[in-house]
Amino acid sequence: MAEPSQKMGLSEEAHAQLWPRGAFILSCATSEAGAWVIENMATLPEYRGTGVAQALLNYELDRARVAGYRRAQISFFVGNQRAEHAYINAGFRFSGEKCSPEFQSNLGVSGLRRLARDI
Repeated sequence: MAEPSQKMGLSEEAHAQLWPRGAFILSCATSEAGAWVIENMATLPEYRGTGVAQALLNYELDRARVAGYRRAQISFFVGNQRAEHAYINAGFRFSGEKCSPEFQSNLGVSGLRRLARDI
């Protein structure tokens, strides 16, 4: 994480403050052992409903397959119905959900939901 901070021009002091401020995210982090993790997926509003999300997911699933993975997972904010719908359409199924008061107070969302699928 130090390298991206340096590229962004953050001082060492600013970098040192990042971790404590974001540590609450771990309160809702979940993962499936040995699964390819897809993170931080987003589609600009003007491209929603055009198949772009499915194309991005297929691209990531192909990368996972080539890398030898047999399973993939994706997490998103609880309540993000659009994301959940897109991921279910791509064959992902419910795999877990984790919520915490700390997550809620920092982000205004109760936690993370995880979907997974075989590749």
